[in-house]
Amino acid sequence: MKSLTPRFLILLVAGLQAALPATAQEVVFSHLLSAPMYANPAFAGTFGAYHAGMAVRSPFTAVANVGHTAYVEGDAFLSSWNSGIGVYAMNDRFAGGVFQTTSFGLAYAYAFRLSESMEVRPALQAVFHLHQRNPQSWLFPDVAGSGGAVAYPAGESSESRVDFAAGLLFSHPAFQSGIAVQHLGAAAAPSSWVYGAPSIKLTVHARFPLTLAGSGDLQPLREWMALENVVLSPHATYVRQGDFTYLIAGAALRSGGLAAGVALRTPLQNATYAAVVSLGVESRSLTAGYVFDFLAAGGDLRGWNSGSHELFLHYSFGAVDDPPQRRTGKRRRPLNPACGCPY
Repeated sequence: MKSLTPRFLILLVAGLQAALPATAQEVVFSHLLSAPMYANPAFAGTFGAYHAGMAVRSPFTAVANVGHTAYVEGDAFLSSWNSGIGVYAMNDRFAGGVFQTTSFGLAYAYAFRLSESMEVRPALQAVFHLHQRNPQSWLFPDVAGSGGAVAYPAGESSESRVDFAAGLLFSHPAFQSGIAVQHLGAAAAPSSWVYGAPSIKLTVHARFPLTLAGSGDLQPLREWMALENVVLSPHATYVRQGDFTYLIAGAALRSGGLAAGVALRTPLQNATYAAVVSLGVESRSLTAGYVFDFLAAGGDLRGWNSGSHELFLHYSFGAVDDPPQRRTGKRRRPLNPACGCPY
């Protein structure tokens, strides 16, 4: 494959978005890189020769055991094949464990260049899902707005299915962007009482690292900034799944291995807004962070929502030192851990 034409990309994106008749909703992490391969399978192999990561998220913390999500992943970049492979496992518990989904994903991504500085990675992923409903009653905030709780009896059941995901990731020193569609083929599966009809999910994301000080710095800022290697990264993530549409937009500031960010998270179908604050440490091999989001305006669940907690830890090891690529004769450049894009 010598190149990927703009016309092909436009047709692919249009075709992916057209495949979105869906109903159910899944967990949405507030930080895109808390669970990279869950958001986009094209992240497989982007963090180094070998990479392992984990994340946990607990929403509605004012009520015990409403929800909890645990996630682990591992991936590697195969230099001789210009390919990334990765696996992930995720367990999503809801309503005190009454509803539970366990997922296992296997991803493959191929990396090639559109230009000297532009890399693109198409990817495919197969995912096994096990949905379970345990026999007990459960409480959930009254979404009608009375501020009370509603109890639902639940009988035992379980079901499993396999579906697929596809993704694209574009990397450039000035930006990183991607698009992914999950649950391809799930529309043919039967609906169930446990989770409703399988839902196809569209994720679009982008980041734009701006170097304020350090290599390639903006000279006017260097006159008064004492810190070196300061990077400002505006970012946005759009998630659509059935009737649910999320937009998470904000910016992060990184310097000296430390990172801090703020964002706004809102479901576009109603006027509720959550503020997101993140803190973390970053290096070439280790990335760790904490994310806190809380309902700031709108909605009738503020009495239940004292905030959502999200923790993530990623470790990369082994240098990516490629032989010359067979088709281009160019070597793969190392990645900038501040943005996941080439230096």
